[in-house]
Amino acid sequence: MTARAPANLRDVGTMVVVGGGRTRVGALLRSDAPYDGDDLSILDAVPVRTVIDLRSEYEAVRRPYRWSPTVTVHRHSLYDAGDLSSLSPAMTLTELYRDMLTASRSRIALLPKLLGHGNATLIHCTAGKDRTGMAIGALLLLVGVDPTDVVRDYRATEDNMPAVLERAHDAEVIPSTLMRPEWVQAPDVAIDVLIDEVTRWPGGVRAWFLDHGASPDDLDSTIAWLTTREN
Repeated sequence: MTARAPANLRDVGTMVVVGGGRTRVGALLRSDAPYDGDDLSILDAVPVRTVIDLRSEYEAVRRPYRWSPTVTVHRHSLYDAGDLSSLSPAMTLTELYRDMLTASRSRIALLPKLLGHGNATLIHCTAGKDRTGMAIGALLLLVGVDPTDVVRDYRATEDNMPAVLERAHDAEVIPSTLMRPEWVQAPDVAIDVLIDEVTRWPGGVRAWFLDHGASPDDLDSTIAWLTTREN
């Protein structure tokens, strides 16, 4: 019998940074939610010391994962409607992302403060696509990853969604009656909602973070930790 494990877990290291360098391997990972009973031995080589859980309190309490005492877990709900229960079935994915961004700008801007500087950080929600996609996308833009590569990383989730939904169904965390086919896709137009606002902000990406509550020191330490310069 194959051990259970998150279906949308990946390291965002090795991505090219504009101006030179790459994102650091073993610094920032993204995933769907781990559940008790999962085998996370894949993380032993990193290892993760900070987890940022973007789910609502309701979601996190329903299906928790009991991390080791050596791991610092930040419950940082990014979007209270993320469990889908309060969303209109008529809402398009693009509309969902616009609503999510409006509701979570200051929460996204606080992410650099929560990262485990010097230690690997795992960011996850339930599926690892929408809230996680927006959080990871913003951080990648902050450190200088080209928007086309941010889109490429976001789109990579779509291939994992059948397995993610199977896990979520077994865990009874995503009501199948609420799911629209569009909501399990990862089209460019969805993540472009974030990319367009952040990159076109007066003063650029850094100014967007600062204007929504981030501190300069947190931004500087985040960029230093998440990137490595090539010789």
